[in-house]
Amino acid sequence: ASGGGAAPGAASGGDATEDTFMHTPLYAMMRDQYANYVVQKILDVADATQQQVVVDMVRAAAPALKRVTFGKHILARLQKILNPAAAGTATGGSETGGGS
Repeated sequence: ASGGGAAPGAASGGDATEDTFMHTPLYAMMRDQYANYVVQKILDVADATQQQVVVDMVRAAAPALKRVTFGKHILARLQKILNPAAAGTATGGSETGGGS
């Protein structure tokens, strides 16, 4: 008997999947001081299919990652990937096309 209590806010109906995911190496990496950087790099360099797999896993772990300092770095990277317009506004400058 494996008694894994579900977190109070687990929701989404994926309790068994979430519980299983919490014991994977990727989840441990997301919470680690150094390995979270590797997960961020995976998100950056993976092809679209691989990236989607990791994005889905990060989303599944998001409630727990919000409570971990290093997990927040991964969530921030995920936000940049999913919402590049909001993340890149400071770098692009203005494109108003203003002549003299």
